[in-house]
Amino acid sequence: MRILSIEVEGLWSYRDRQRIDIANIPLLVGAGENGAGKSAIIVHAIIAAFYAKFPSPGVQADYITDGTTEAHVSVEFEHGGATYRIGRTFTRARAGGQGSLSVKDDSNTSGWRPLVSKAHADVTKALSELIGMDYDAATMTWISEQGATGKFPEAQPRDRFKLLSALFDLDVYDEKKKQAEAKGAELAKRHEALNGRIAELEHTLEQSAENTPEHAEQSDVDIEDALTTEQTRLDQVNTEVADLNSGDPERRVREAQAAYDVVNARRVQLLDEWNREVARFDRTRTDAVQRHQQATAQVDARLTAQLLAVDERTSASRRTAESQKQAATQALTLIADAESRLADVTASAADARQQAAQHRQNADAFGRQVSDHAGTRAAFKTEWDALKQREQDATKRLETLRTSVAGEHATCFTCNQHLSPADAQALITLTEQDLASIAERKVVVKDGGSEAGQAMNAAAANQQQETALAEQAERTAEQASQEQARMETVIAAKAERTAAKRDAEMVLLDLDTEADQEKAKAHDARDAEVASLDKAHQRELADIDHQAVNAKEQVEKYTVIPTDEQDLANALATARTAVAAEVAQVAAARQQLETRRNEIRERINVLVAERSRRNEAINQRRELKVRIDLLTKDRDALEREQETYKTLVKAFSQTGIPAMVLAGMMEQLNDSINMSLNRLSRGQMQVRLAASKDGAKNVSDNKVTVYVETPSGTRTYEALSGGQKFRVALAIRTGLAEAIARGTGAPVETFILDEGWGSLDMKGIIDATEAVFRLSETTNVLTVTHIPEVRDAFPNRVEVEMVGGSSVARVV
Repeated sequence: MRILSIEVEGLWSYRDRQRIDIANIPLLVGAGENGAGKSAIIVHAIIAAFYAKFPSPGVQADYITDGTTEAHVSVEFEHGGATYRIGRTFTRARAGGQGSLSVKDDSNTSGWRPLVSKAHADVTKALSELIGMDYDAATMTWISEQGATGKFPEAQPRDRFKLLSALFDLDVYDEKKKQAEAKGAELAKRHEALNGRIAELEHTLEQSAENTPEHAEQSDVDIEDALTTEQTRLDQVNTEVADLNSGDPERRVREAQAAYDVVNARRVQLLDEWNREVARFDRTRTDAVQRHQQATAQVDARLTAQLLAVDERTSASRRTAESQKQAATQALTLIADAESRLADVTASAADARQQAAQHRQNADAFGRQVSDHAGTRAAFKTEWDALKQREQDATKRLETLRTSVAGEHATCFTCNQHLSPADAQALITLTEQDLASIAERKVVVKDGGSEAGQAMNAAAANQQQETALAEQAERTAEQASQEQARMETVIAAKAERTAAKRDAEMVLLDLDTEADQEKAKAHDARDAEVASLDKAHQRELADIDHQAVNAKEQVEKYTVIPTDEQDLANALATARTAVAAEVAQVAAARQQLETRRNEIRERINVLVAERSRRNEAINQRRELKVRIDLLTKDRDALEREQETYKTLVKAFSQTGIPAMVLAGMMEQLNDSINMSLNRLSRGQMQVRLAASKDGAKNVSDNKVTVYVETPSGTRTYEALSGGQKFRVALAIRTGLAEAIARGTGAPVETFILDEGWGSLDMKGIIDATEAVFRLSETTNVLTVTHIPEVRDAFPNRVEVEMVGGSSVARVV
């Protein structure tokens, strides 16, 4: 993954749109005054575009430029052989705005094919899946935020393990451990319930083996013998009762009563049955009437529901049609507005382009003036230097002549021949005149050079002004062209919107007619269904009434007492009169026998109950043993399952599978880190990340320790110098990024370093600069600094300055 360009507008101090193209620049430093916006465009803009995150503390609205309502940021990057663009729009509403992720596609009109265009969370998820890194992984590897270069090596050993676990998705085992613990707790509750149930059944089994107190000393054989004896006694009493009944005077009465009761009971039974039939037919008729009323009510309810449904559909269709009509009307209004403004916008774009061309021509003309004035100034400078040399030579000659004249040995400074005093004085005069001429010419040359310099500066200022005006006009032309394209797109939909409005109006006209037709059909269907129900109801009532008439005739028949029943009643009265005198004597004897028989039956019942209880206890114990065996098997299976989940909890804990997985990855991770560190340190250092377990107090805890092999021996990270720490931190970050890239199949070819230079001494700065240069051999490096020595060491810079209240960034 390699960053190609960054664009930001309306964020931080970047009120106006700024774009920097950094493709094919392996090493780039952001430079500028504090607060100018170096970190904003090189670091924070990328994080905001990729992950919709801002530096804490603060909320989204805090980072939007004052006086603006929304902000934009976009980053273009290469990944897996394709070019992508991720863009974000932020508003002042909490978490407001949305994002988009597109891939470069020349077949598309805009040159970009959208992949995702939704809320920030959806775009962030798509981006993280594309490059294989979320925000935490990115800031652990290729994005070094301010003050966090050594985020991994400076963490505590336990925290290093947690960071690696999160980076390589080992946290998934925490959720599996929680699930296993929850399942284990559930099994423990079930195990406790099974133990309680087994204990309860075993207690019941012990109680069922005990005999009742009154029969505690009797065996099963004793019970059977006692039953035989009592049964014999009962047979003897029954024989005596039979003998007494055979001569009983009340026997004739009982026989007469029995004969009468049979006939009377039969007639009364039939009478009751036919009375119940009459009552049943009455209820059936009432039920039929109620069912008919309910059926009719249901038909009416369905009709009402259908009518309401028709009204609701009609209302919904009307609202939809009116909404479509309103939308079409509004669209047509916008189209009319676009049609009325299109010519002005087109003309505005043309005027802006013409103005831009004119300003470019003016700038070129002023550029030529700058060249001309620079040439004139250079000519004056050359002449000035020549005049100074002539002046120096003439002065030297004059001093030589004056010295030689004073000593009466005047010589020519050209041929060294002897001069007379007169000739020497004449030559001195000529030289003095030449010096005066040179002085006059120097004044002219100086004034001419100054005028040429002023003219050159003025022309340069005019050139810069015309260039700025040209750029402004070009931006205006581009905006107007975009607005023209938008208007043409809007106008192109005129026919479609007109048809949509016409269709909506037609729908509104047809709605009431269709609703009336549907309601009429519903009423007709209701009337037909009610008529069918009425017809069936009348047939059912006629059948019920016919059967009820027959039942009432049978009631009248069995209400009258027949002759045979009356004869039996008279015979019963005669028998009662004949045996009245003999009843008292026979009744006393029968009472004694009945008392003896009841006592024997009571003893038999007790013995039978005891025998049944013992047989039932045997069956119950057998059943309890079976249930206990089944529950014991369930408990054993449950205990095995508990052991399984205990093993899973241990396996999913940090000292289990995560530690094993991380230990397996540690060798590859160390190789990746040392491959980078070997290059950054010229083979002077090696890193070894070692995982270990702390078993203090019987609690296992995973740690990751950072050991560094240096020319002076093995040291911990904390004991390294500032430059060494910087190299090791960079190597760990690039090694982690490479390890993640193996999973995604696309290497990370961008490294962002936000400051981090201020904590280094001069030697550390030199070492760190060299490390960054070596890192840039394989990876694009973007860094930010306010230290002049660091800034001047880099071949390419993003210079950031405040111009007119807005930050301006340019690559130089």
